[in-house]
Amino acid sequence: MKIWIVNHYADPPEGGKYLRHFHFAKELISRGHEVMIFTASTIHNTRMNLAREGKIVEKNYEGVPYVFVPVRNYSSLKSRAVNMLEYTFRLPKAVKAYYKPDVIYASSPHPFCLWIAGRLARRYRARFVAEVRDLWPETFVSMGKFGKKNPAVRALYALEKSMYKKADALIFTMPGGKDYLKKRKIYRDEVYYINNGVDLDEFERQAKMPCDLREQSGFRVVYTGAMGRINDLHILLQSAKVLQDKGLPLNFYLYGGGTEEAALRQYKEEQALSRVHFMGRVEKALIPSILKCAHVNIITGKKIPLYDYGISFNKMFEYFASGVPVLSNLNCNYDIIEMYKAGKTVEGDDVDAMAEGLIYFYNLYEQNRKEYEAYGERAVLAAEAFDFKKLTDTLENAFRRK
Repeated sequence: MKIWIVNHYADPPEGGKYLRHFHFAKELISRGHEVMIFTASTIHNTRMNLAREGKIVEKNYEGVPYVFVPVRNYSSLKSRAVNMLEYTFRLPKAVKAYYKPDVIYASSPHPFCLWIAGRLARRYRARFVAEVRDLWPETFVSMGKFGKKNPAVRALYALEKSMYKKADALIFTMPGGKDYLKKRKIYRDEVYYINNGVDLDEFERQAKMPCDLREQSGFRVVYTGAMGRINDLHILLQSAKVLQDKGLPLNFYLYGGGTEEAALRQYKEEQALSRVHFMGRVEKALIPSILKCAHVNIITGKKIPLYDYGISFNKMFEYFASGVPVLSNLNCNYDIIEMYKAGKTVEGDDVDAMAEGLIYFYNLYEQNRKEYEAYGERAVLAAEAFDFKKLTDTLENAFRRK
């Protein structure tokens, strides 16, 4: 099949971190399909812009062809909105020079991407496969940023509903996608669940890279990722204070950055948390070796109704692949961590619950190593279930006309 992947934020492996569609494209090409990725020239959450003088740029990464649609950089909500619209309306011109597709596989962080992909699918008489990674505008309503009666929100809901109905096949990255459709009174067939995943071969190669963390003493608690309000890392630092007061030798290593980093660092200094270490941002290729050096890997976040449909964090599958227990405080339906018994999920917004979860794994490591290691073994089984090779089987099925 000839396949176009349309995604505003389909990062390339050099400089990017959202590699879902790179991994899918690479696997599809290995199976004999012809695949091309059309994405924006800006790399999300960076200052990188691969376009020069407003011209389309073509690049090839490990055999995967990318076409970068020229868009401007953004630093505010307004400029980001302009960036989205530029990608949306420049895409039809950008695709003209390339082969006619059998399938257009479009992935939404925002609904405009699905809208333009649907129009292109009709123009080229291609099968339109729409993937929903973020529920716009439900995410913003759930977080309390906008009300449902806001005119812009109502317009986005209408656009969303239209795209969900017009797509030939619909993919959700969260396991409760069908629940969301039912809530929105959208009834249709050909609905697939394909969560995020991990390239296990690549993970194991990168896990062999040197990691200084291995030389650090004590029980190592590792967090990787963003440090924003929604990540609620204050809960983790407050639990670190509880454990320090108890005299327990748990060391915390936080990798990443974000809007809350300064406040978190200030709290560390005010509370004299000598066992909390901010490690900064690191290259994505270094993450596997870091995770394997941990004794427990952490997922934190605020409780929001959106998690009723499950979660699809990229890092969760890397955590699984590390073979280390996972501790989360994100209470959600379809809890994959609990489903595979790859770790524990404790009550959200509860410092004591997080502290108790950490103590549980610390005591298990010290007193019952066999049971502790069983968590890691089950985590690897979870990673195997979400290897991109397996996920691509379902994706291929969604591409086939029924």
